[in-house]
Amino acid sequence: MDDLKKYIPLYLRICRTLSLYLCFLVLVGLCSLCFRFSPLPCTVLLPLLFHSTARIFGETDRNLRDLALAYRAEHDIHHRSPKAIVALLLQSPSLRIELLVLLLLPVILPFEVGLGSPVKLLFGASALPRFVKKAAALLLMLPLFLGGWLLARYFAFLFWAYEEGFDKGDRYLGSLVLKFLGIAALYLIGSLAGIFFIPVFLSIYYISEALVALRWWLPAALIILPILSLYLIRLARAWRIRRRFLRDLFALCSKIGATVSRPKRPFRSLVRLRDEVNFIIHHGEKTYTCKLFGSLKRNSPLYFSEKGIVQCLHSFRFRRVEYFRYTTQFDFSFEGEGRKLLIVNPVPKEIFAGDTSFFRLIDTGERVGEYTVFTASGLLGAISRDVVDR
Repeated sequence: MDDLKKYIPLYLRICRTLSLYLCFLVLVGLCSLCFRFSPLPCTVLLPLLFHSTARIFGETDRNLRDLALAYRAEHDIHHRSPKAIVALLLQSPSLRIELLVLLLLPVILPFEVGLGSPVKLLFGASALPRFVKKAAALLLMLPLFLGGWLLARYFAFLFWAYEEGFDKGDRYLGSLVLKFLGIAALYLIGSLAGIFFIPVFLSIYYISEALVALRWWLPAALIILPILSLYLIRLARAWRIRRRFLRDLFALCSKIGATVSRPKRPFRSLVRLRDEVNFIIHHGEKTYTCKLFGSLKRNSPLYFSEKGIVQCLHSFRFRRVEYFRYTTQFDFSFEGEGRKLLIVNPVPKEIFAGDTSFFRLIDTGERVGEYTVFTASGLLGAISRDVVDR
């Protein structure tokens, strides 16, 4: 009996893997119903469907959670090595079994179960033998499945590693079902929307051709104008927020007897950061040299380094999965008398000290090198309580 007990985790892992593949096939079936007249969209979506399903199961995997928490206890997760994490995943016996089963199932099952769309796309009504069609489809899809599984497990690993000991207790099954239903609804709605909007896309294409015939720059203008309008709306919002801060600052300083120099180009940093001081505050014997900086995007965190460099992280995410990112950076260093204050206005949701690879979350009024970083409201509160130097 004891000999059989050691195989129970293996049995449960295989059952869980079969459930994963069954959920994947359900999504494939929904996709096939939506695109029954064209195999190309369903073939393109197959790796995405597989990745999404594997990601959902990864976020509810106790073994992966334990692996990630053990890794975080021994390593600085901000200095993580993707290569080391992937190697760790592949060294886990339970995860290796899952991957093996997932790659074997398409080989064992008939190609109509899951691989029907790639076969139709590659061969159509060709009279080639079934095993040739299946082999070609497997050569196309299995590497994509392998990559999708590794990517899903890697991001699920980071999900657990960043959760600061987050534990869902016994709610794994309910969480899995809800997430699967959500992703199924998302793909279904997206597929239906794609079908319904095909005539719209064709109409846009024909309209663009007509506009090019009239003026070659008209289609580009119709694309650029909405983007420019969105930027101007954000800029106007930031301008209004900064203007309100400056008004409140002058009113507060007048009330407590402090003086503020005339602001020097206080709105230019919303567009371009320059090496200049915006204004100086004198409060009794204390002097504060102030520079303004702001973020037009609420969801783009800022990273302030002691070297006087600020990085702004821009990323595209869907459900905790980060598909791509890029970083812009600026030199915010400046010279001045007294304490040097960097005022972030407008302020994003998160501000960090450090850079995008190693950082710590900071609050208003914290020191970063020779600078003190304040939000607008934090600075007004500190001045009113006379704790700017704390």
